[in-house]
Amino acid sequence: MNEAMLAKLLDHYRKGWISAPEAANKIIYTLVSESRLDSSNVLLMSSTLPNEVKNSLSQQMRSIRDSDYRWVPFLFGVHSEPPDPTEFSDKLRQLDAILVSR
Repeated sequence: MNEAMLAKLLDHYRKGWISAPEAANKIIYTLVSESRLDSSNVLLMSSTLPNEVKNSLSQQMRSIRDSDYRWVPFLFGVHSEPPDPTEFSDKLRQLDAILVSR
């Protein structure tokens, strides 16, 4: 997740346009959608989050872990097929390992 995208997301959160869980969901989705997870970038990003967003991120990751890394991101729009809850499993495991190590 690049700096500009994170700054814009957090600006929307601070203005009250999105909730902490919505911000956390967007962070997770953006990170697992990237071609590779950069652990130093993830750790730096997570250290700059407001506490409420950090807590929501931890809660969502715990929920994902409890469901054996099966997750369907909250996205707007129409889908022709139901999303595959295992699509991001490997990346979610990596992200969880990085966040737990901090």
